[in-house]
Amino acid sequence: MSRFLPSEVTKYIDEQFAEAKRQAETGPAGPFYIEGGHATQVQFILKMVRGVPPHLITLGGDDRIMFEEAVDSLEFTCARWERGVSCSLKGLKKRGDLHPLAIIRKVMSTLHDEGIEPGMAGLAFIADPKLRDALRRDLTSTNTALANQEWKAATVLAGSVIEALLLNALEQEQSTDRAGFNSALMSLQTSGTFKKPPRSDLDDWDLFHLIEVAAFLKVISSPTADLCRVSKDFRNLIHPGRAARTAQVCDRGTALAAVGAVEKVVTDIS
Repeated sequence: MSRFLPSEVTKYIDEQFAEAKRQAETGPAGPFYIEGGHATQVQFILKMVRGVPPHLITLGGDDRIMFEEAVDSLEFTCARWERGVSCSLKGLKKRGDLHPLAIIRKVMSTLHDEGIEPGMAGLAFIADPKLRDALRRDLTSTNTALANQEWKAATVLAGSVIEALLLNALEQEQSTDRAGFNSALMSLQTSGTFKKPPRSDLDDWDLFHLIEVAAFLKVISSPTADLCRVSKDFRNLIHPGRAARTAQVCDRGTALAAVGAVEKVVTDIS
């Protein structure tokens, strides 16, 4: 099944049925009928609605009921058109004559294009609920990109999640045992791993510094650190200039490596 985003459904309805947009924004102002000549567009809207991932349709109570009624109305009318019945798709009387397409448009315009898949790792070890939910949304987007064979998006998103997870873990390490944390930095400088000391603010660290300190402190295992190092070089390929200079290309291998590294980091620090 094709995948569509709420914003794409909204945009298509606006392009095809201006009156549906107007009703969604201001309410019914008179009769609005759609005849069988628009069956193709209405059927495509149904296809788009069915293609919106369920975790993005965050509706409850009467909003969900009204949305389901509108979808049922479209399905019922399209089925009649397919049988050759001459009929109109018109407003729902129990909804103040608001047209089903206006209802769908109104609902879709309130939804987000990103969400959290059911079953996504809870990341309970992250104390900040806003950061936790943001990372869970990013993980959902990473998995979606991987499923859609969007290799660069999956690679870069996974790299950003690795960076955020390691930063959060090392901030906790630093606050818990500052002396041990500083000793780790000194050891990495003495060994030559760091050619120069990283900046004092962890927010300014590169992914390289985060990986090496996390590995030294055993926040992540050696195998996990190796996976992170493989994906590290692709973290900044979101910048076209860097990609051109390094001649690096994201492919299925880089995406799988980066996503695998994320999974291992989550396992190690949870």
